[in-house]
Amino acid sequence: MQELLAHFTPTNIVLVVLGVLIHALILVQQRRSASKISIKYWLKNNWVSSVMGLLSAIALLMMADDVISLMGIQAVDGGSFYKIYAFIVGYSGNSIIKHVIGMFGRAKAKKTA
Repeated sequence: MQELLAHFTPTNIVLVVLGVLIHALILVQQRRSASKISIKYWLKNNWVSSVMGLLSAIALLMMADDVISLMGIQAVDGGSFYKIYAFIVGYSGNSIIKHVIGMFGRAKAKKTA
């Protein structure tokens, strides 16, 4: 269990949350004019996406060593790469999970064809 939580440092947690919030705000800005953004609108239209992004980011942070190893990157434990990784998974956690699921879906479709 200790290994799974190794990258849950206060800095990494803040970076994940900032990534999720920045992503949510970009989505809000794309959908409405900046002068009409409100917390009520955000809660109504983006809370599910933000929660999914946060949960995806937590899962990806738990798998940080495995994901980084699969990418062939040599990262030092506690190094700055893990901070960058924390922000990236916070910002794009949903997209990464959807992409991986899509890859497995395509592979399964090819086997059945």
